[in-house]
Amino acid sequence: MRAISHAGAPEPDLTQWIVNRARALALVVLILTSALQFATPARAKSRPLAGVNIAGGEFGVAPGVYGKDYTYPSVAELNYARNKGFSIIRAPFLWERLQPRLDKGLDPAELARLKLLVDETRARGMTIILDAHN
Repeated sequence: MRAISHAGAPEPDLTQWIVNRARALALVVLILTSALQFATPARAKSRPLAGVNIAGGEFGVAPGVYGKDYTYPSVAELNYARNKGFSIIRAPFLWERLQPRLDKGLDPAELARLKLLVDETRARGMTIILDAHN
């Protein structure tokens, strides 16, 4: 039996909601990390694994306006972190920006921003951890 929300519309089945959310998250992880290089013993010997959190993507209320309400690490910030010896970047983001409507597709512009961040981080020989906030 499905519960009725305050707006009068049926609420999605919790199990189905969890399955859909897990599938969407798995897809995002697969897309954004498909070619991600992970630390290996050889890499660890050449460069110590040290990380930094660069906040911004988790700020504000979703959806917000990119560049005003929230942002992602810039090329200058990535270069600064790299030059200071960091090899891992943690980049938080709001899931609601990536998937604005429950059980619907991902926002192409937001996905492109995250993919660009992954590409720019990898181009500097660094690893990125995408941290989905809700």
